[in-house]
Amino acid sequence: MSSSGAVWLGGDSLWPAHSRPEPRKALEHAKACGFEFREAAGHSFGRLRCPRGECHMSVFSTSGTADGSQTAVEIRRFVSKCAHRLSDDPSDAAVVADAGMLCIKTERVLDAIEHLMEATALSAESEDRLSDAETDDALTEVLETHDRAVAAEQAALVIYARDHTVDRWPPEYGSSELLAACEENLTLIGQVISDYENLGVAGDLAAAHRLLVKRHRALCGLLA
Repeated sequence: MSSSGAVWLGGDSLWPAHSRPEPRKALEHAKACGFEFREAAGHSFGRLRCPRGECHMSVFSTSGTADGSQTAVEIRRFVSKCAHRLSDDPSDAAVVADAGMLCIKTERVLDAIEHLMEATALSAESEDRLSDAETDDALTEVLETHDRAVAAEQAALVIYARDHTVDRWPPEYGSSELLAACEENLTLIGQVISDYENLGVAGDLAAAHRLLVKRHRALCGLLA
């Protein structure tokens, strides 16, 4: 259904089910707070608007992690910050909890990146040494290095696949592509921390976020 032909659905209507579990929960919360939903097509799942029709946001179908954690954080944050919501509960704890889960998943992506970078380095080493491998022992060492590269790449895939649907591995742009995704997550988490830093509910999240930002910068530096 195209967005031009869709209608706004309120609390008494049945909303389309998002394909990912975490956004489904977040949309139920938005519905309970008096928000309305309009279905769209393609990459955009639809749009939310507040009870007064003044605040809007797009809800995407396939962005972020496999369970939709990033999208869920964005929905809850949008609802919580809107002054027009009907509920008196801004669900601060839920927003921070969702951001915390996104933090954990970002940490796992960084783990996968480290393994992938190791695999890339080992693979390059084995290729460089292959042309000079004139003895059986030298060739054996090259093959062992290659096997370590394959193992590291597989370890990266296992970690990454915990939270993501994998259509291609390694990613087309390698570690750089994953680091860019991590940067998006860390930016969103930082926004949540900024929203709630004065409420005393994001202290642990802020500490975890600082460590991840430092680790992310270090990995970016290795690729520079």
